[in-house]
Amino acid sequence: MKSIAGFGALNLDLIFEVPAIQAEVVDNTGAGDVYNAGFLAGFFIGKPLEECALFATQVAAKSVMGYGRDRYPTEENLKNFFH
Repeated sequence: MKSIAGFGALNLDLIFEVPAIQAEVVDNTGAGDVYNAGFLAGFFIGKPLEECALFATQVAAKSVMGYGRDRYPTEENLKNFFH
């Protein structure tokens, strides 16, 4: 569940929340796509769901601080976060 307040998830073994990150919004185009891509990037390399959600929240917040793809995460962002 995503909202302005953050992200929450649950499965049979785990319940957690990741609070929203306050960001100065310049352009929110694509923020949901960036969030989903960030989450899946972590998921597909086998990271825990909490780390996936935290990374996704961080890159989505960063993505709204500029126009278009200028602020989208890079491969380097991914490597730095998960390694």
